[in-house]
Amino acid sequence: MNITLIINDGDGRARSLDLTAGTTVNQVLQDNNANGIVRVNRQKVETDYVLSDGDTMTVTPTNVKMASLEEAFNRATAEAYGHNEDELATTYANKHKQLTCAIEAAKAELQNYSEKLATLEAYKSEALQGNKANLINYLNLDDGCGNTL
Repeated sequence: MNITLIINDGDGRARSLDLTAGTTVNQVLQDNNANGIVRVNRQKVETDYVLSDGDTMTVTPTNVKMASLEEAFNRATAEAYGHNEDELATTYANKHKQLTCAIEAAKAELQNYSEKLATLEAYKSEALQGNKANLINYLNLDDGCGNTL
């Protein structure tokens, strides 16, 4: 039997394969060193699916090598800016650390402002109820920007 095999790995080729009856998708994957999402005649199938004469089997790889892409990007960037890859990796790591720290600081600040807002709401409530002592505290509260409310 004859099937068409298309592996969407960027080479843009369809291969015609002569197979014996009863050949499964898994056997074709192993023979062609491929893996990924498999469709036969545009329908997603499992690896134990038995192929038929005239089928079109498409494999879309799922194991994209991000590390290789990142390495190529780092190398190109390093060359463009006159740094070696180790310096660039260290710079990226430092920037990541700085951003992580800034995010954590922003979260803490947000929590602080949330607590201050809750306090202000409580003082406002008490002020509306006529509690003068707490109203004075409310009026002396700092808004977090150095301004007294």
